[in-house]
Amino acid sequence: MFNGPMLELSDIRHLPQLDAAVEELLADGPGLALVAGLDPPTSALSASEGLPLPSGRASLFRILTRRLLAGATRRVLVVAPARDAIRVTRDHRRRVEVVAVADAEEVRARMLAVASLPPELVIVQQNVTPAVVDAALQLAAAGSKVLAQLNTPCRGLGAVRELAGAGVSQRDLHALKWIVASQRVPALCVCAALRPVDPLAAAEFAARFPALVPLPAQLRQPVGCSNCGGSGYSGEVFIFDIYRPDIRRAGVSYEEYALGLALDGLIALDDVLSLDAAQLRQAHAMRESSEAALREANAALQRQVAQLETAHRVSTQRTEALLSLQRIGEALLSDATPAELAARLCRQARELCGAERVILYAVQGEQAIALGEAGWGADRLPAAMPATAVCCLPEDSEAAGRPARFDDWPPGIPERTPDLEGAELRAGLRAPLVVQGAVVGALYVHSTVRASFAPGHVALLQTFAAQAALALQRVALTAELRAKVAALEAAQAELAVKARMARELELARQVQESFLPKTFPDAPGFAFGAYSEPAREVGGDFYDVIDLGEGRVGLVIADVSDKGMAAALYMALTRSLIRAEAVREPSPRMVLGNVNRSLLDLGEQGMFVTVFYGVLDTRAGELLYARAGHDYPLLLRDGAATPLDGAGALLGLFDEIAAALTEQSVRLLPGDRLALYTDGLTDVVDGQQRMLGLEGLETILLQQATLSAADFASGVARRLDEYRAGAEQADDMTLLVVTCAHRRHHTRDAA
Repeated sequence: MFNGPMLELSDIRHLPQLDAAVEELLADGPGLALVAGLDPPTSALSASEGLPLPSGRASLFRILTRRLLAGATRRVLVVAPARDAIRVTRDHRRRVEVVAVADAEEVRARMLAVASLPPELVIVQQNVTPAVVDAALQLAAAGSKVLAQLNTPCRGLGAVRELAGAGVSQRDLHALKWIVASQRVPALCVCAALRPVDPLAAAEFAARFPALVPLPAQLRQPVGCSNCGGSGYSGEVFIFDIYRPDIRRAGVSYEEYALGLALDGLIALDDVLSLDAAQLRQAHAMRESSEAALREANAALQRQVAQLETAHRVSTQRTEALLSLQRIGEALLSDATPAELAARLCRQARELCGAERVILYAVQGEQAIALGEAGWGADRLPAAMPATAVCCLPEDSEAAGRPARFDDWPPGIPERTPDLEGAELRAGLRAPLVVQGAVVGALYVHSTVRASFAPGHVALLQTFAAQAALALQRVALTAELRAKVAALEAAQAELAVKARMARELELARQVQESFLPKTFPDAPGFAFGAYSEPAREVGGDFYDVIDLGEGRVGLVIADVSDKGMAAALYMALTRSLIRAEAVREPSPRMVLGNVNRSLLDLGEQGMFVTVFYGVLDTRAGELLYARAGHDYPLLLRDGAATPLDGAGALLGLFDEIAAALTEQSVRLLPGDRLALYTDGLTDVVDGQQRMLGLEGLETILLQQATLSAADFASGVARRLDEYRAGAEQADDMTLLVVTCAHRRHHTRDAA
């Protein structure tokens, strides 16, 4: 239902008692169910290492949402921050209504609006406030089953007390049926070993949790190895607390659940004993982070206020400078662009005539454009129109240039009622701008206060229009000359920029080529070959062959979502992250998961990359691999091309992709050829725009299957170039070939 990876409860390591509690929650009738957990703000996660892990509350909320929606038979209301935040399947669209609301008050209002005819199910995706909880309780009391999230470190009865202390109505708390809290804690590494339980820890446990089962004599405890960096921990595991406020019964408590995990060897006993202390430390860290963010926001606000005050002083000074102009003629002869001059003319015409609104049109050939305004608003200036719609010279030459009464709306501005306009146009004048018998524009002035313009105002406008016409013509000629000079300078600058960009792109291409391996690791019985051709000077494809030691070789091929310089930078970042993770993490699936998290923190938003990464054990001839949305590699064996399978999600877009990645293995036999490629090879088109496709690529690969790795790669490149026959290359093309020629005899190793 939600956008992003669709986890199920089975995807999360958990104890059996959680399944029973969840099934009971799903089968329960009307009431409010809160999914609680403490999640630090996204902006703060990278700001402080002391902040807690995300609790996993959102993942549990999504699982419950999908299960509840699947079981709903009547009307369902989903309240989300945006419509695209949740995806409703076709089967549910008729009975599921998704409402996008911006803030908590809107959420509360929307829920109360449906209380008179309550839906069967209400899903509130946002974290709820006490006011929203109050509305949810009222809706639950009316007969709806409501599921919502609560960002809090409290759980069970503590969460109920927190809501009551925050002002939630006590009389409605009976409708609160479930509080399901989740928290992620560090999981023990596989290197953890059974050790005798410390007597002091056992005594503390018995004193604090007398109702729980006694501890065994031995429990797994952290040891530390190279895989976990000596910490003894690797990854995280969920603990859950399920509480029934309406019957004051705890279905599952954090302590009981954590003890079960400790008995199963997943977490350490010390972590069970320090749950409350850890929560206090995490809450304190979040409080300090929030206070720091508040201080920074306050400082930023003060800086903005200072900037606004400075801008206001500058604006006041500029206004005073304009008001201090003594003569209109000096202003008209000033050096300005046509738009600047038009704006100045409109302001001065408004002051001269005592008008409230002025608009100036300039005639350019048979067209007229609105060049400036005062009082109308720049967003209302009309587009170009015929010059005859703006002004025509009267047949009487003596009347040429004289202002005439014009009470209608200016050309191009749609008429609106006074209620909508906020004022009524009561009087107007139209003054043609004439130079040597030719119309160069027109000036329209209107008043929303006076019923007519005094003769003195009309005379001033006529004199002003004559000067304005000369100034407008002079500025137009100057602007035309400047435009030609600017065009010449721009052309020269463009040539210089193109030359500099060409040098920079060539340097970038050389740097990018340096990332690709020139030689490959020595792997007895195996050989490697490669071919890469970007669609532009630089591209987003890359491959790598990494010597991991002890007969292990890392194989990488990747394709960034874009082309050009941005893709090249993203490619360099991805390559560096993969190399860093590959030398410390043996699992391809874990390597890609770690790279995905780093890309979300460091990469460009909106970009992503598909990756195939495998670890080849040259002594066993076995390839362990994972693919993150990349094209399926082809295994060439006995004259056939077989794609390697395996599910995977692309890197750089989603937070949780572990469940979407699978780890597969394949054994390479003597004579096998493994071809890793990007989609640029299958998307090659010929002169008739016919795409090569996967079948065409398989044919080309099989034709090279008997060649050495280097000849294989160069042969494929040659055949692709022949197929294109000069057609433009639309995408980056990259190929990495692995050939297997050895026979494995490990008699000594086996012995």
